[in-house]
Parts: sequence; structure tokens; C-alpha cells
Amino acid sequence: MQQKHRIYLAGPIFGRSKSDVRSWRVEAAARLTFLGAEPLDPCRRDYTGIEHVDDNPAKIVAEDLAEIDGCSAIIAMVDAPSAGTSMEIFYAAHVRKIPVIAIVPDSIAVSPWISHHAEVIKWVADDLGMGRSLDGRAARSAAIGHACARALSAIADDVLRAKIAELERFIAEQAATIEEVRETCNFLRNDIVDEQQRRSDEVRAYSVQATDLRK
Repeated sequence: MQQKHRIYLAGPIFGRSKSDVRSWRVEAAARLTFLGAEPLDPCRRDYTGIEHVDDNPAKIVAEDLAEIDGCSAIIAMVDAPSAGTSMEIFYAAHVRKIPVIAIVPDSIAVSPWISHHAEVIKWVADDLGMGRSLDGRAARSAAIGHACARALSAIADDVLRAKIAELERFIAEQAATIEEVRETCNFLRNDIVDEQQRRSDEVRAYSVQATDLRK
């Protein structure tokens, strides 16, 4: 059975209500599951109110990074400033080099750091290019659906590029092997020519000696 691709759901958590934190993730998780992917929601590890207790900051960061390490892509809701979300985007794109899809409301200006490290999907409350008016919730829902589909498409693109790169490496290796065989054949061919010349010279020398002896 083919292993499901894991997709990390990043987005502002600290200082947000549980409804804000959970609602879009629940919807994205349902869509990803339907599409055959495995959503990873960091909110299932609830540190609400104890984020800064003891060594919890280190644990939170370590757990988040470990989950991103095991993912094929991340979807990030960028509807408010969030240091954690920005760092997760940077880590996923710059360090892990996996696809990042950022969902951004049109009312928010996108930082160059986000647009550089993520594919940005924006939603507009009154027009999503669908020929009809949409309220904010419907527009966001459509953007979430688009982001989920794009995440899986980006993963497929990366897999295809990896296979192409692997094939190119194989071809290069085979070409190098063929070149080595060609060089070896040329070397042996030269050896054979040299040996034939040596024997021809020996035969010629024996012939001269035989002629001298007959005299």
C-alpha cells in the first residue's frame, strides 16, 4: 500500500481563540483526508496557558519541527501576524525544501518573506473568480479547498522532479560507464595493434635471418 503524504497545518495559535485556531484546520483536515493525505494538526498538542511553563517552549518547537520533518508539504493560514507560523514556513521551504501553500485574506498585505517561500492563495470576500458573490466564510472555504489541492499537486510535482533527477543521474552514470568501456576498448585495441606490429617485426626479422642462413 502506498504511504499517505503527511501535510502539516501551520497557522497562528498563540493569542488566538480556540475557534479561530481550530475551525480552518478541521475543514482542511477533512478535505486532505478525502484527497488521500494525512493532515498533521499541531493543535492536538494543547499547550494553552502553559506555553512558557518550564521547558515547554523547547518541547513545542522540537515537536513542531519533528512533525514538519516527517511531512511532504505544509499548508499555512496567514490571516494574522505570527512569528511561529513564519518560522515554520521558512523552515519547511528553506531547510526542508518542501512545498508550502499559504492561505491569505486579500485584506492582508503579504510579506515578501512569505511570498518568496510559499505559494500564496488569496481569497476575496465578494469575488473569488467564480462569477458570483461569496461571503467571507465561503470565500475562505474555497481558498482552503484550493490550497489542499495545490499542496497535493505540488507534492506530485516534487516527486516527478525527483524521479527525473534520479533518471538523469542514472543516465549520467551509464554514460560514464560507457565512456570507461570505450576507453578500455581503445586501450586494448592499441595493445592488440602494438602486439601485431611486434609479431610482424619478429616474423620479418626471422625471415631476414633465414635468408642470411641460406646464403
